[in-house]
Amino acid sequence: MKQSIDLSTIGKSISAFFGRYHTIVFFLIISSALVACITIIMTIIGLSTSTDSAATEQLDRSFDEQTMERLGELRDAGSGGTLKLPDGVRTNPFSEIE
Repeated sequence: MKQSIDLSTIGKSISAFFGRYHTIVFFLIISSALVACITIIMTIIGLSTSTDSAATEQLDRSFDEQTMERLGELRDAGSGGTLKLPDGVRTNPFSEIE
């Protein structure tokens, strides 16, 4: 006796399985995708909070000389080193109130 595999029987079996358990299969797939997304998000959060000491040492900590010169030009030599402000009701928010 030779047994042959009938593809239509296999197709009907798979169709009957998904016809009966399609809701369970759907929720298993959605739950697996949700667990995968949460795992990926937690990994990204963990990587973003860790600091690399080599990266912090590579920061350029020098001050811009051109900006220092421009700030120096704002000072009036005759008024004791205070900033020159335009005429009007403007006040200097960086100066101490006397």
